[in-house]
Amino acid sequence: MGPHAAICMVLHVELNSWVQAEEHFRDLDQDQGREHYDRDMFNCELALNLVGIGTLFSCRGHLDSLPAFPYITITPQREVAGLVPRYVSVIETQPLSQEALAVKSTIVKAMSELGQHLLSLLTGFYEQRQTPSPCRLVIQSNGVGSFTLVNQGAIVGLLSDQETLRAYQDEFMAFGEYLKKSIWE
Repeated sequence: MGPHAAICMVLHVELNSWVQAEEHFRDLDQDQGREHYDRDMFNCELALNLVGIGTLFSCRGHLDSLPAFPYITITPQREVAGLVPRYVSVIETQPLSQEALAVKSTIVKAMSELGQHLLSLLTGFYEQRQTPSPCRLVIQSNGVGSFTLVNQGAIVGLLSDQETLRAYQDEFMAFGEYLKKSIWE
């Protein structure tokens, strides 16, 4: 599949421009009842999806409420993400069953591949970028089925003012632009 293609469920869609990709993913999100209120986080989410990293939700962070920091929830492709509720149900009733072990194995493999792919994208992003450690984007595990992409400083509670929040948000925007350039060049 070429660099300008996106997979959504079973549908293969050729996307020839960033604007076309934006329209396509906005339509998908509206169909699923999801709305994006922050253009910058949408752009980063869109870029992640276009490089094969599924996203579930994002927030730009708020000084006056929670969450106080920006983040994006990362999930595997929809087929695998759909297995998580099934796994939770089976593990509660039959934790050592073949079905539970098979579903867990599928999820663990998908999450490992997803994490490695995201880590390689972050490694490429930071190869030529000097960024203070608190602003650097890192992957945080959320247990079975999802990761959170978040600034390192947010994990240890370094957010304290508008300037810091803006620096955290800017790092997401820069990562989104890096991914966008890698897709459309």
